[in-house]
Amino acid sequence: MPRQLAGLHDAIEAQVRAKPDLTLNELRVWLHQTHGAAASLGLMWNTLARLGLTLKKRRSTLPSRPAPTLRERAKSGAACSST
Repeated sequence: MPRQLAGLHDAIEAQVRAKPDLTLNELRVWLHQTHGAAASLGLMWNTLARLGLTLKKRRSTLPSRPAPTLRERAKSGAACSST
Protein backbone atom coordinates (compact mmCIF):
# COMPACT_ATOMS: atom_id res chain seq x y z
CA MET A 1 0.00 0.00 0.00
CA PRO A 2 1.54 3.35 -1.01
CA ARG A 3 2.09 6.01 1.64
CA GLN A 4 -0.54 8.76 1.44
CA LEU A 5 1.91 11.64 1.76
CA ALA A 6 4.89 10.02 0.01
CA GLY A 7 4.83 12.59 -2.81
CA LEU A 8 4.99 15.41 -0.29
CA HIS A 9 7.80 14.14 1.94
CA ASP A 10 10.34 16.62 0.56
CA ALA A 11 7.96 19.56 1.03
CA ILE A 12 7.03 18.44 4.56
CA GLU A 13 10.67 18.01 5.51
CA ALA A 14 11.57 21.45 4.14
CA GLN A 15 8.68 23.08 6.04
CA VAL A 16 9.59 21.42 9.34
CA ARG A 17 13.24 22.40 8.95
CA ALA A 18 12.25 25.99 8.11
CA LYS A 19 9.74 26.23 10.98
CA PRO A 20 10.57 23.66 13.68
CA ASP A 21 8.16 25.35 16.12
CA LEU A 22 5.06 24.34 14.18
CA THR A 23 2.48 22.21 15.92
CA LEU A 24 1.05 19.16 14.20
CA ASN A 25 -2.19 21.07 13.61
CA GLU A 26 -0.33 24.02 12.07
CA LEU A 27 1.54 21.61 9.83
CA ARG A 28 -1.74 19.99 8.79
CA VAL A 29 -3.23 23.41 7.96
CA TRP A 30 -0.13 24.34 5.94
CA LEU A 31 -0.31 21.02 4.07
CA HIS A 32 -3.96 21.57 3.23
CA GLN A 33 -3.55 25.23 2.19
CA THR A 34 -0.43 24.76 0.07
CA HIS A 35 -0.91 21.25 -1.32
CA GLY A 36 -4.61 20.55 -0.91
CA ALA A 37 -3.83 17.39 1.05
CA ALA A 38 -5.80 16.47 4.16
CA ALA A 39 -4.03 14.51 6.87
CA SER A 40 -5.06 13.33 10.31
CA LEU A 41 -2.90 13.99 13.35
CA GLY A 42 -1.90 10.32 13.36
CA LEU A 43 -0.87 10.42 9.71
CA MET A 44 1.21 13.56 10.27
CA TRP A 45 2.82 12.04 13.37
CA ASN A 46 3.66 8.81 11.53
CA THR A 47 4.97 10.69 8.49
CA LEU A 48 7.29 12.83 10.63
CA ALA A 49 8.49 9.72 12.48
CA ARG A 50 9.12 7.95 9.17
CA LEU A 51 11.15 10.95 7.99
CA GLY A 52 13.07 11.08 11.27
CA LEU A 53 11.72 14.55 12.06
CA THR A 54 10.48 15.98 15.33
CA LEU A 55 8.75 19.23 16.12
CA LYS A 56 10.73 21.11 18.76
CA LYS A 57 8.88 23.67 20.78
CA ARG A 58 10.61 26.72 22.21
CA ARG A 59 10.14 27.58 25.84
CA SER A 60 7.29 30.02 26.22
CA THR A 61 8.90 31.52 29.31
CA LEU A 62 12.39 31.95 30.56
CA PRO A 63 13.66 29.19 32.82
CA SER A 64 13.13 29.94 36.47
CA ARG A 65 16.10 30.74 38.62
CA PRO A 66 16.55 30.23 42.32
CA ALA A 67 15.61 33.25 44.39
CA PRO A 68 15.80 33.83 48.11
CA THR A 69 12.51 33.35 49.91
CA LEU A 70 13.40 35.71 52.76
CA ARG A 71 14.08 39.39 52.23
CA GLU A 72 16.84 39.52 54.80
CA ARG A 73 18.81 36.72 56.22
CA ALA A 74 18.83 36.48 60.00
CA LYS A 75 22.14 37.35 61.54
CA SER A 76 23.93 34.57 63.23
CA GLY A 77 22.81 34.25 66.85
CA ALA A 78 19.91 36.70 66.44
CA ALA A 79 16.75 35.83 68.33
CA CYS A 80 13.51 35.58 66.42
CA SER A 81 10.48 37.35 67.81
CA SER A 82 6.99 36.08 67.18
CA THR A 83 5.11 39.33 67.49
